[in-house]
Amino acid sequence: MLRLTRRAVSSGKCAPLSVLFPPIDNNTVPGPFTPRKANYTCFNFTADDPREQVYDAGEIPADWCAVTYPGRGDASRAGDTIVGTWARAGLYYYCGGGSLHVRIPKDAFGVCAMVRLGAPLLIIGEKVKPVATNGNARLTARRRRHVLSKKSSWSFDLTANSPTYIDSIGVPRGVPNEYKLVDQIAAGFENIPIISAFFPITQNKNVDRINYVHYNILRLANLTRDAIEGLAEQLGPTSLMAVQNRMALDMVLAEKGGVCAMFGQMCCTFIPNNTAPDGSITKALEGLRTLAHNMHEHSGIENPLEEWMTSVFGQWKGFVMSIMVSLSVFTAVITTCGCCFIPCLRALVIRLIDRAIASGSEGPGAMLPLLRDGPEDQGDVDLATLECVV
Repeated sequence: MLRLTRRAVSSGKCAPLSVLFPPIDNNTVPGPFTPRKANYTCFNFTADDPREQVYDAGEIPADWCAVTYPGRGDASRAGDTIVGTWARAGLYYYCGGGSLHVRIPKDAFGVCAMVRLGAPLLIIGEKVKPVATNGNARLTARRRRHVLSKKSSWSFDLTANSPTYIDSIGVPRGVPNEYKLVDQIAAGFENIPIISAFFPITQNKNVDRINYVHYNILRLANLTRDAIEGLAEQLGPTSLMAVQNRMALDMVLAEKGGVCAMFGQMCCTFIPNNTAPDGSITKALEGLRTLAHNMHEHSGIENPLEEWMTSVFGQWKGFVMSIMVSLSVFTAVITTCGCCFIPCLRALVIRLIDRAIASGSEGPGAMLPLLRDGPEDQGDVDLATLECVV
């Protein structure tokens, strides 16, 4: 690492480090940081001639240094300094206080530690257990148990943060009004015996609601299946790449004890392979596929008339059906008028005619001749003596 601060490296054992820490501009200004006390390897930058010490880089507290080496000195005159003046990306020099440098100039003096900046990120899961620090083997085993212990039976609870509950008679309650599908008060009026006997509205509504809920559950199952498939396809290669990168970094940092020697107890050495054939993600995905397949198999209704119309008319089915419905309605109206309205009208007209005839004035009565009293053999009767009686 010190060789990288003195010259360019393109071959040898330091070549991989040169790729990880490429040269940068010597005038690069570091960003904000927060110093942390630790056991650093420090370097004392001095010169034999005090007149050459122009720039005061600063001095790190002595109790922060586990060991201190000379950074400059007599070797600076020979051009073979311990710490050079090259600036490398990712390497910094902390010289106490708030001073952080990307390189130490030749005319500087002070005590500095070569450090790297770390992002203050800490991912805390559920039911975190302390990790042992006595050896990498123990660390690996404990870390694996720590990851697997998070798979508890109560991790997924439907009642958590939910206002719903089951009352004493077994009826679910507590659904907010903005999430209700049916109004209980309106449904109660619809179920009054007299109304429901003549107008079975609620039953038809329930059928439509069941179809609506069933359809949306099918869509939810399909969308969840697609989401888990996408995550599984991405998570598998990502885990493999992380393991490969860790192996490569352990090889590169083998002289320093590997990656875990730098991170200590925060080093993660186990990744649960849930995308394996027997992993939890694979099993859940297979269960979703089976659920979606079974629900699709038990869904759907058969309508022979609609199938026949589709096979005969094709894309004109809707137009033909609208014409047929219009003709059916017209025929029903004509039939109703012909069978009910016209006979009733005919009977009414006949009744009116009969009543008008029956209530008219009577005509002249019959004219009958009246005979005189007397014997029948008295001879001819004089017509002038006859009287007419109306």
